[in-house]
Amino acid sequence: MGLFFIKKELVYSLCLILLFSGCRCDYYRVISKYNVTIDKYVDVNNNHEMWLEIPKIKFRDCLYDINNKLNNVDYHIELVKGSDVSNNLFVIAGHSGNGGNAFFNDLVYLEVGDYVIVSVGNKKNIFVINNIYYKVKGINLEIERENKIYLVTCSKKYYDKQLIIEGILEGVNY
Repeated sequence: MGLFFIKKELVYSLCLILLFSGCRCDYYRVISKYNVTIDKYVDVNNNHEMWLEIPKIKFRDCLYDINNKLNNVDYHIELVKGSDVSNNLFVIAGHSGNGGNAFFNDLVYLEVGDYVIVSVGNKKNIFVINNIYYKVKGINLEIERENKIYLVTCSKKYYDKQLIIEGILEGVNY
């Protein structure tokens, strides 16, 4: 049985090497800066136009188009309907907690002043976090219409609340 796990970890390691060297892979394991292990599945048939990056917690993952079936917190992070990419408005939801779909576990380590980057094609929208708060689940999130990002996840602290990380557009790089 030990040999099976060694082989399995070897496959994960090789897959990571292939993935980051430009080869394509359909499964990989990421160990975050804070030692949270997340198993991720990659849609290898989809060339992604949008990416979410959070440098402080070493998070980088694709964003699916709003109409894609994988754009759902049950499978991945979700670009929420109401987001307006052309006006730099991004509302992105993800699970935190246990399980393979807990992509936003490390959001609790973010602070006001940290950066969040959303790449759309060759355009990088750079947001600076300006507000972090909790809201009661089931109550609508009040959002502005442009140049903002909202990261939404379950609170590990309060079972009836969600953690909201809000950022304002600081700049755009091409």
